[in-house]
Amino acid sequence: MTVSPPQLRAGAPACPCPCLCLPACIINALHLLPPLQDWDVAIADNVADECAKYGAVVHRACVKDSPGHVFVAFREVAGAIAARNALVGQLFGGNPIGVDFVPLPDYISRFPDAAAKLA
Repeated sequence: MTVSPPQLRAGAPACPCPCLCLPACIINALHLLPPLQDWDVAIADNVADECAKYGAVVHRACVKDSPGHVFVAFREVAGAIAARNALVGQLFGGNPIGVDFVPLPDYISRFPDAAAKLA
């Protein structure tokens, strides 16, 4: 039995890759959490848990000094496509989620520790 990879929704970038950025997740979710020293880890874990429903997540990070970006890398492109299709427009912290593909070289440049997991 052959399983076809998920297809991109209309309007999605033409070059899917296994890495995603969910902009503004930090801002959208901070009010949901009690004060935590490692709030960035808590949010990255929360997003990764949700993304894992669509494929194997091999890396995740929440960038504290960004305007609220959470990054997630999947083992396979199909997982990233499925997660993007499912999450775009869903509400997180009462706000719609945006999801963008991140080119693999850019992801690895930002997170060198992810390189071995994405090889």
